Amino acid sequence: MGANSPIWNGELTGFASWRTVHYRRWSATGIPPAFATVREYQQRVEDMIASRALLDPGHISWVARLSVNHPTIEVRAADTQMTAGESVALALLIRAIVDTASETDGSAVTAASEVLDLGLWQAAKSGVEGTYFDSESRTSVPVKAVIQRVLDYTGRALHRNGDEQVVANYLDSLATFGNGATRQRESWNQGGAKQVAADAAKLFAQA
Repeated sequence: MGANSPIWNGELTGFASWRTVHYRRWSATGIPPAFATVREYQQRVEDMIASRALLDPGHISWVARLSVNHPTIEVRAADTQMTAGESVALALLIRAIVDTASETDGSAVTAASEVLDLGLWQAAKSGVEGTYFDSESRTSVPVKAVIQRVLDYTGRALHRNGDEQVVANYLDSLATFGNGATRQRESWNQGGAKQVAADAAKLFAQA
């Protein structure tokens, strides 16, 4: 949903989120391992820092990690968005995902980290188009079905937080106009980099 970097060095990359691909050059990136306890997480981070391959915990660029300075979870998967409204809607949806997960009893089955990491790569490639592998059914499903599953999963938390309408409006816009990567590609096809910049400027002016 948050893919918004299809262009690099003045060319279309073929990816919806080229930033995600670039992040893979870092020493600790991608999907984090599954941790049974907070202490296990902390011990693993301490070991990684002790390796001297990382300067500090801030250099651990997992797509989700515990914040060092605040009592929260940092989710770092999305690119910078085209508008503030899209950023807010994504943040509200992510909060609902974390809220829902934190209310489980810890018995939920988690997909293997390598399967999730392939999903991350596929999301960087395809954005909100095509199909995605579903680890439960072991089949490929349309991206709309994946988004609906996320909405079903977070529905109670979104309602409780008063965020239902904002997220619903965002998903309606996503279905109609695509995400940032989709819109940038459309602008590019109409007039290259200049058109991408011009259309982005219009969005900023409207905001």
